[in-house]
Amino acid sequence: MKILGEVQSVVGFALGAAVAFAHGAGEPPLELFATIPMPGVKGRIDHFAIDVKRHRLFVAALENDTLEVLDVERNRHEKSISGFGEPQGLIYLPELNRVYVANGSGDRVDVLDAASLAPLKRIGMPRREPPRAIFPYRVILNPSSSSRTEAAYS
Repeated sequence: MKILGEVQSVVGFALGAAVAFAHGAGEPPLELFATIPMPGVKGRIDHFAIDVKRHRLFVAALENDTLEVLDVERNRHEKSISGFGEPQGLIYLPELNRVYVANGSGDRVDVLDAASLAPLKRIGMPRREPPRAIFPYRVILNPSSSSRTEAAYS
C-alpha cells in the first residue's frame, strides 16, 4: 500500500479488524472514530500490534525504518522509534512485556521493553543466498524453557 504525503492511521479500522469476526450479522459496519497523523512518515507501512493495557498501537513504518507508537486513548502520536531495517512483522506479548520487531533488511528481530520502549536485545538471523531470501517475520517463544528464551525463525 503506497501512501503519499503524510500517512494517517485509521485507528478505527486497525482496532476493528482485530475484532471483526466477533460481530454478528445485522451489526453496524465499522465506523471511523479517529484519525491520528504520523508526522514525517512517508511511504509504505506494514503490520500493526496493540498493547491494550497501555492503549498503544504499534505501526511498522517500513519505508521510514521506524516503529510508530500511537496513543489510541488520547488519539495522538506518542513516539517514533528509529534504527530498524524495513520493520515489518510486529508482535506484542503482554505476558513478557515485550514488543518484537522483525526487520526485512536488517536480518534480525529487535526486542523492546513494552513499558519504556527501550531496546533490550537483537536476535540475529542467518544470512542466506540470495541475500534477500531471508525474511524474518515470525517470533516463536519456547514456553518450556526456564529462561523463556526468545527464538526467531524465518
